[in-house]
Amino acid sequence: MVAENADVSQKTYRTALDMLNEVKKDPISYDKDPKALATAALYGACLLEEKYKVNQSRLAKAGGISIVTLRKKV
Repeated sequence: MVAENADVSQKTYRTALDMLNEVKKDPISYDKDPKALATAALYGACLLEEKYKVNQSRLAKAGGISIVTLRKKV
């Protein structure tokens, strides 16, 4: 699980799930890499919820994607 690997709070994890559920409703998300979408949602949630600056490389590594892919999805 990306959130566990990235060591984020439960509140941030829940926010990411809410964001991901909204994204999944949009047909533009069909046929997209689920790992990339989940990691991007977690990154967005971290920006909203966490009080410290988020490390993109840590989240990308936790999600099993590249930093470039993470930046493209955000």
